[in-house]
Amino acid sequence: MSVPPEQYLESLKDVKRQAEETDYIMPIILPFVPAILAVIGTLIAVLGGMAGRAGEAGMALAGLGAAWALYIIAAIIFIYVYYKWIDRRNTHFYRMQKFFENLTSYLESKGITDPELATIKNIQSDMKYKETKENAFLWAILSAIIGIVALYVYHFLNKHFHQHELRERRILESLKSILNKRGVYFEVPEQTIPNRNTIVYIILTIITVGIFGIYWIYTLTKDPNNHFIEHRKWEEKLLDVLARI
Repeated sequence: MSVPPEQYLESLKDVKRQAEETDYIMPIILPFVPAILAVIGTLIAVLGGMAGRAGEAGMALAGLGAAWALYIIAAIIFIYVYYKWIDRRNTHFYRMQKFFENLTSYLESKGITDPELATIKNIQSDMKYKETKENAFLWAILSAIIGIVALYVYHFLNKHFHQHELRERRILESLKSILNKRGVYFEVPEQTIPNRNTIVYIILTIITVGIFGIYWIYTLTKDPNNHFIEHRKWEEKLLDVLARI
């Protein structure tokens, strides 16, 4: 017994609603909180050391304790940020794989056999093969322990989101062609994630003694945030359009 198109459309709506859980919009300031806490902790430790040399042993001990508390909190937040960076990559990619699976099923249930549908399926298969899950907790811990690992995390987050968006746009371009043939208009969303060159970013970070690294970290939060925000717009519009074919 064939599944009615309406059921696939409802499944698409369900997948869209999951974005509230999968597409986490991270506060831009959050990745910088660990560094801020570390600086404050160091200042407190220095002041405590000065108090100790002045004979205030109690203040020195309190300052050292406060400094270590801030360092521990900073480490926890650091691990959390890296975990969430990677986890939202995983959950968003998986959600969109389900979204496009239901999309192709919906189009087929409507009797659509356009060549563009085969293109969509091919890109969808490419997504499944290349957009596999990364171990968020492991990468977060390794980044906290081995600094150079963090650079690799930066690399694959920038690249994976950029490539993911390109695949999505190719799917939507093919879908736009299918819809246009049926007198229904759909606007493909603007690209939100640029292609960032890891080697150039590493060189710039070294040349600027780490200052450019602040911008790099900023992109790791901003780019996916923009991507998720754009998704909320075009997914809603697409569902309205699909209901009219």
